[in-house]
Amino acid sequence: MADEAYNGFNMPIESTLPKTSSPRTEKCLLRGRYWPVGAIVAVCFAVIAFFQITHIFDNGSTNILSGVSIGVSLILLSVWMAFLAPFSLRARCSTLAAAGLAVLALVASLRLEGFDGNMIPRFGFRWRARPEISLASQFVSERPDQIDVRPSEHDFLGFLGANRDAFVPRVKLGTDWKAQPPKLLWRQPIGLGWSGFSVVGNAAITLQQHDQEELVTCYDLETGKLQWFDSIQARHYNNIGGDGPGSTATIHEGRVYALGGTGVLRCLDAASGRKIWQRDVLADVGTDYETDRAGVWWGRMASPLIVDELAIVPGGGPPGGPKVSLVAYNKTDGEIVWKGGKREVSYSSPSLATYCGVRQVVIVNEDNITGHDLKTGDTLWETKWDGSSNSSATASQTVPIASNRFFVSKSYSGGGAVFELSRGDDGDWTLNKIWQNHRVLLTKQNNVIVKDGLVYGLSDGVLQCVDLENGKRRWAGADFGHGQLLRVGDLLLVVTESGEVALVDLNPSEFNELARFQAIDGKTWNNPALSGNRLLVRNGEEAACYELPLAN
Repeated sequence: MADEAYNGFNMPIESTLPKTSSPRTEKCLLRGRYWPVGAIVAVCFAVIAFFQITHIFDNGSTNILSGVSIGVSLILLSVWMAFLAPFSLRARCSTLAAAGLAVLALVASLRLEGFDGNMIPRFGFRWRARPEISLASQFVSERPDQIDVRPSEHDFLGFLGANRDAFVPRVKLGTDWKAQPPKLLWRQPIGLGWSGFSVVGNAAITLQQHDQEELVTCYDLETGKLQWFDSIQARHYNNIGGDGPGSTATIHEGRVYALGGTGVLRCLDAASGRKIWQRDVLADVGTDYETDRAGVWWGRMASPLIVDELAIVPGGGPPGGPKVSLVAYNKTDGEIVWKGGKREVSYSSPSLATYCGVRQVVIVNEDNITGHDLKTGDTLWETKWDGSSNSSATASQTVPIASNRFFVSKSYSGGGAVFELSRGDDGDWTLNKIWQNHRVLLTKQNNVIVKDGLVYGLSDGVLQCVDLENGKRRWAGADFGHGQLLRVGDLLLVVTESGEVALVDLNPSEFNELARFQAIDGKTWNNPALSGNRLLVRNGEEAACYELPLAN
């Protein structure tokens, strides 16, 4: 006892010292400091699963929200590692430094090369050349005097065909592509852009980007040999949608009308490529390209509509207004005839329709739909159709389904809808929405096919058949991605987002895919063209022409 040390409370000093925890207690305490990691990962997966399973948004929005969830989770895990992780300061700093260096290495070695239709990013190595071709490797130095542009019954004269309805009526295709496979006539590299081909006679015409030059080009339909080109200094650029022009040229009475990605409208001679006239649409509505692209992210993609003596394109205007929905030019000399409407543009093309006995131009604008008088451009009627040209954009056009009804659709949870028009004795127009279904026909950068009271379309990539009377889905088929459709007789040609071509039976009862083959490689958003049994497909990397088998 004499050797024991006592404190002031008459207790041994040893008994007042903190007691060391048991190994089991220490493990529990250490394990408890890891719970934030489990919570962060669990919440991240729960959020992603919720959006992917419920489908309350379109695929693109769902993937963006999933990506944001992953990004927030990584930031929270970094915070945990920096301040809460049960490691030494040196270990935490080393881990964060290694992670930071890994991120920097990825950023240094990879570049963003755009997104697919579902907003999934695509990357490429920075040291690999971009898939752009040069003028030197592609173009001939001498132009021929002309190419055969004599009209035929099989001409595919512009966006979605001669009548802008994605219907080729006078061709009957064979369906056994194993016994009679499509024959490749030619394939070659092509410049950037989402334009489709237009065909008259033996001339296949499209728009494409080569470095800082935007070109309208003409190829021989049978051989793919370049016949002529017209070039201007212009380039539309966008990291999400991709660079280059996106509209399809319109061929009319031996002339080519082409609207470029920066808003330059050209009229060319179809036989020689000689320029007849040219207008800067953006300048005509009081703005310029750099200003315009802040509100119209994906550039000018509408295809010119030629009606009577007019060449009609969407207008737009400066950010503070005034806006112009449509501009009509004299198709012969390019002089402005009228300006109509007061809304910002979308990515939809104007169309000609007759409702209640009145012939008119119909356009889907940024946030509404309007009908316009052909002679004056005055707005006859309008209806709300939500959208934004720098986010929830609209690309699909209206489709007449009766003398007083039209169908329209869009992605970003818009879905499909049918509107009915009526006109009183006083000339005033009235619109009623018959139905709208936000879960069908979410068309993003494509249009639909109407046949026998049914509408067929790619809804976030999945082919659907929907009843036009009530908006109810008949069936849902394969996922073709954000590709394009073309009706050929009673068959449906589908060009998938990955460059395949599929043949589908237009069956109201069930989905029935008949054949498929890989036509081109790469992201393919471009509309196909069919002249007789010559199928033209392209994207921003290559173009090809196939001879499709005909029915016996």
